[in-house]
Amino acid sequence: MALPKSIPQAKPLLVIAVFTLLLFVTFNQGYSQHKEPSPVFKHFSVDDGIPSNATYHVIQDSIGYIWVATDNGVSRYDGYTFKNYGIEEGLVESTIHEIFIDYKNRYWFISNSGRLAYMEDEIIKPYKYNFRINEYVAKSRGTVKKSFYVDSLDNVYLSLKGFGRLTISKEGIVKETLSSEFNASVLLEELDCGATLVSYSSFSNPNNITVKGPNRLYTLQSKQINSTKGSPFHTYYIKHNEWHYTLSTKGHLFSIENGEVTDLIHIGTEIIWASADANNSIWAAPIEGGVVMLKRYNEVNKLKQTFLKNRIITSVTPDSEGGYWFSTLTNGVYYSPNINALVYGEEQGLPSNQITCVRVAKQGIYCGDELGKVTRISKGKQEVYSIESPYKGNSPIRFISIDTSENTVWVGSTNHLHSIKRGIVQKHTIKNNPTGTYPRQLIKTNDNEYWLASSWGIRKFNGTSFTYNSREENEFSGMVYTVYQDSSGTVWIGSTNGIWQYNNGTYEYLGDNNPLFAQAASHIKSMRGKLLIATKGIGLIVLENGNAKTITQNNGLSSNYINKIVIDSSTAWLATKRGICAVTFNNDSITIKNITTSNGLPTNEINDLSILNGNLYAATPKGLCVIKKSLVSDKCAAPPKAIITGITVNGKLKQNLNTNSPLSYNENSITFNFVGFSYQNRENINYQFRLLNIDSTWIETNATSSSYPSLHHGSYTFQVRMQGIDSAWSKPAEVSFTILPPFWQRFWFITLLAIFFSAIIFFIFKYRIASIKKRNELINNLYIYKQQSLRQQMNPHFIFNTLNSIQLYILEKDHISSHKYLTKFAKLMRLILDNSQQPTIALKDELDALKLYLELESIRLSGKFDYTINIENDELLQYKVPTLLIQPFVENSIWHGIMLKASQEGWVTITIKKALTQIVCTIEDNGIGREKAQEIRSKQDNERKSLGFKITSQRIELLNTLYKNKFFIKYIDVTADNGEPSGTRVEITIPIDLE
Repeated sequence: MALPKSIPQAKPLLVIAVFTLLLFVTFNQGYSQHKEPSPVFKHFSVDDGIPSNATYHVIQDSIGYIWVATDNGVSRYDGYTFKNYGIEEGLVESTIHEIFIDYKNRYWFISNSGRLAYMEDEIIKPYKYNFRINEYVAKSRGTVKKSFYVDSLDNVYLSLKGFGRLTISKEGIVKETLSSEFNASVLLEELDCGATLVSYSSFSNPNNITVKGPNRLYTLQSKQINSTKGSPFHTYYIKHNEWHYTLSTKGHLFSIENGEVTDLIHIGTEIIWASADANNSIWAAPIEGGVVMLKRYNEVNKLKQTFLKNRIITSVTPDSEGGYWFSTLTNGVYYSPNINALVYGEEQGLPSNQITCVRVAKQGIYCGDELGKVTRISKGKQEVYSIESPYKGNSPIRFISIDTSENTVWVGSTNHLHSIKRGIVQKHTIKNNPTGTYPRQLIKTNDNEYWLASSWGIRKFNGTSFTYNSREENEFSGMVYTVYQDSSGTVWIGSTNGIWQYNNGTYEYLGDNNPLFAQAASHIKSMRGKLLIATKGIGLIVLENGNAKTITQNNGLSSNYINKIVIDSSTAWLATKRGICAVTFNNDSITIKNITTSNGLPTNEINDLSILNGNLYAATPKGLCVIKKSLVSDKCAAPPKAIITGITVNGKLKQNLNTNSPLSYNENSITFNFVGFSYQNRENINYQFRLLNIDSTWIETNATSSSYPSLHHGSYTFQVRMQGIDSAWSKPAEVSFTILPPFWQRFWFITLLAIFFSAIIFFIFKYRIASIKKRNELINNLYIYKQQSLRQQMNPHFIFNTLNSIQLYILEKDHISSHKYLTKFAKLMRLILDNSQQPTIALKDELDALKLYLELESIRLSGKFDYTINIENDELLQYKVPTLLIQPFVENSIWHGIMLKASQEGWVTITIKKALTQIVCTIEDNGIGREKAQEIRSKQDNERKSLGFKITSQRIELLNTLYKNKFFIKYIDVTADNGEPSGTRVEITIPIDLE
């Protein structure tokens, strides 16, 4: 820069002054006022689901939901979505000014006009005495905020602007309370429950404020109140304890102790909201915009902060986690997880939000950014220094180090090392190498010089020049992130390939002996005999007494990638990629506390940290954040809480699910919806759930539902819990239910079924016994009839006649005939006896015996009849037939057909055929016929009547009973052409599957 021509003629002292001024202007952009830092706010608008950006009231209920009153209904927020309620859902008006929750947990919605609606059991109902309120609506200008109440007798208290207060009983009786009755413009009425209701009916005496308590009545007499101009259109009365109140009216806050005004603070033209939080801090929102938080300091409300200055705040509500919610008149709802975490950014005057490093000392806060600017913040002012870059563009700041003994600020950019002293920026280069030193960290040596970590090894610097360069000495050229010198003088080097040591001109690599030291290290610090090494991937290495161990995410760290370490007493504060980790060493144990966006950080990516006077200063890509250590170390006010919001059974929402209302067996596809109330951690809530009787362990998820598509019958308990920001798990929310088994698996059905089948088995058994008994009787009867048939075939008459015939042959000395006859008779007896041993015999055996019988009868009767046996197929001879079945019918043909003829001559033909599944045996004779034979038999003695036919008929009946009517006997009378009887034909049908 060329000097003005006048300078050479000037006095030397003036030249020096002007030159110094020019240098100051070159490197220092001057002081500027900065805006107050602001907490991190999350903004909710109609784009996020709120029905309107005009919001009037925000509260949190006992469950955890956030409720918002708007000019387009009310909205309920669970941390994920807004559920909106309007006129269609039951509200009497769309504009709702206030929400109140009574002792029955009913949600009252106070409309613009004063008409009421309330929600009970998820159903919104209009207040039944709204017609009584309508009478007073025209006399007022709407409701008074925070002056609605419902007592335990269901009396409704409603204050109306410019009119007074209404008390509506459970029966609908209305009582008016007017402030004018007490000669006051404002009446502050204290109820037994501790609530205070505000009402006013006129402004004729705007300075007269009367307090009416259960046992007292007095008027506030104060010059401060009386001298304050304005109207009490918005008046709030805040009770701190029995003797201390805060009165908000006429744009002022009056501190009242023992009935006297002790302090006055002017907030604005008019205060449209005033309330106190659990810390007794006063929140007051002026109509001009913003909200002021006042904290008591030395018993006086003096310490204050202002938030959301460009927004008109209509209500302030702290939640159970310590966060704050703000409703605004035209800009929706704002939420701050931690109002004590303040952020400096571009809005506060910083050159950039991209803060790369920070250091804090008594001189102020120094922070560097990506634009190559260093900003000093001190006493409400900012001073910005531009760091020169040898290239086009910016030279981002990598570190800031403050040497308090030299009153010097050292700044490392991507290219050079700079110093700031007395407001002047100076660049420090290496002789014969002006391109850059590429510094990354600067620490003070044991001999009061400086070690510099750089992209090209390590360097030693005495404050004005570099006295050692490891690269130029050809000793070490690796990229170094951090350096540390211990008490013995050994320099620890954290490089891209791990940890090195430098001592007495010798470099030693430690990664070969210990794999932990082979990882890239970003920062090294010492603490109470421990060496702490921040790594880029394996967490924090702790070296103590020669032993190295790691602290990682498995131990509770939020991230294993650590950028910086700051030591404070027994705690190491770690700047990581996922927040700040506070590692406190307690003898042999450690305690880890993670600080994230849940605690008010603008982002979880922390580039650098610094600590001073109990405050943490975090450099982030979204600004410089300042947090009080004492506040962030405290746990949240309430433990985390999860609830089951809905249960869907077979795709349909189930209102009530409990063991008293069991589900049917086909109602087994169940989905559980749940939500956890942690607005500080709403974007990253972890859940665990399980279904007892199904899941043996907890199942982790980030979703808010769980489905079980095909449950078997049985009793179940579904449990869900959430993880709080302090990593603690909430008490499980649970619901128990039962799925009934199908009716065919229930006890009563199984019992009835058992009885039914037992009865069936009993009756079957009884029937079977009876059947067996009957069958045995039938078989016995068959044997009896078979024996009778046997006796019939072997009757004494037949045997006697046969033996007489044999005797006659013997007497006539016809030895051949007698021998032949006797042989046939013996063979017949043997066959009859053998066949009688079986219930059924082959047809061949039956016919063999029949042939012998016919031969004997033919011989005995001297050939008076002929017989013929015709068989259709020899295969028929193998089929089984009942024993002694055919012979009685043949005997009938001979003795009751042929032998009764006058000539006593005739023939008998026996034909065997197969018809489908039956054997048909036809016995035909040319006897006298059945009718004539019957006449002859009737004249005979009953004892002489044929028993063979009767026995055979009874036997056939038994066989039909036994074999289910498969035997048939058909009698056919054969007649001659002249109609005279010429014989009889008998057809016997026998089943071929007879066994």
